[in-house]
Amino acid sequence: MSATEVEVRNPAPSEEVATRIVDATTCATHLAHEAQFVKSLMQDSVDDRIYAAKRALKLARRRVDQIGDYKDGVVRYVKRRPLVSTGIALASGLVVGVACGWVIGLWRRSEGRERLVEDR
Repeated sequence: MSATEVEVRNPAPSEEVATRIVDATTCATHLAHEAQFVKSLMQDSVDDRIYAAKRALKLARRRVDQIGDYKDGVVRYVKRRPLVSTGIALASGLVVGVACGWVIGLWRRSEGRERLVEDR
């Protein structure tokens, strides 16, 4: 190239390049907005779970307190009426024992029937 020949470059970008830049900027802005939206949804979900866990913990503490109150009432009843309490414990033990024996008997009988069917 000679000194007289000078390449003239157009310093202004073409319309196509400007359109691409605008599109890229719009896309980047949209993606940033979507990321912020997803972040907000996740934060709300975490906050909801934390609130639910705190409520469950508070409810569990109340139930523990209620069980403690019930236990105190039972202790007071046993101290005031020891014979009645012993009778109730004996009767409930007998009922549980009879029920367990009945269930075990049914279970053994059903096993015996299965063996008879298998032997045939």
